[in-house]
Amino acid sequence: MNHQIDTKISTLLNWDEVRNSVYPVLASPVMEKSGQLQELVNTDFLDMKVIYTIWLRKDGLEAGYIRISQALFEHYKISIEELHRQALKNLNKDGYCLRDMKAILEELKGMKEGEAQPSAEESEIEAGKMFVLTNKDRMYGAAGILNRTILREQCHGKSFYILPSSVHETIFIPFVEEIDQTELDHMVSEINRAQVIPEERLTSHSYFYDGQADEIRISA
Repeated sequence: MNHQIDTKISTLLNWDEVRNSVYPVLASPVMEKSGQLQELVNTDFLDMKVIYTIWLRKDGLEAGYIRISQALFEHYKISIEELHRQALKNLNKDGYCLRDMKAILEELKGMKEGEAQPSAEESEIEAGKMFVLTNKDRMYGAAGILNRTILREQCHGKSFYILPSSVHETIFIPFVEEIDQTELDHMVSEINRAQVIPEERLTSHSYFYDGQADEIRISA
């Protein structure tokens, strides 16, 4: 994250000091089942929960983040709407892009190591391809689906099925009428079972982004 803050208590208690370092995170259902959400500020997004974090640094080095508790939120004396609005705004500077999954896999194998991979151009978005939406750090990048500006810029008005592959990223599949909803949900379940630890899983079903209406809904 670019806009991190120092770990001084006085800084953390000052909303004006931390506001540019606040980010939303889509919470794993594990957090809710374990009772962790009870002490954290959270809001609803479809059938998921959103929590809020402050990204930190210490002596110029990355030092992780802290989650915004109910007590800390009350200290800020702001509304939940302002907190959510600021967190979404901060996502705009976090380097989100929709990238061809094949290119990502090649990069991970070292075939294109060190090369910057651009966002998918409108002409490259076609049926049969799979894309990944995440931020430049690939950390809690699934939150990108909360930001309509990011979706509009990356999807070019096209519609996609969204598979919540983990709290760090989501998979986008261009819409075609022939795709079976049951098959998509099965894909999500398989990804969760084989590749994602329970603490990083989101839901077990797919979503749909309507590019014309600019909205996300649970796939039906």
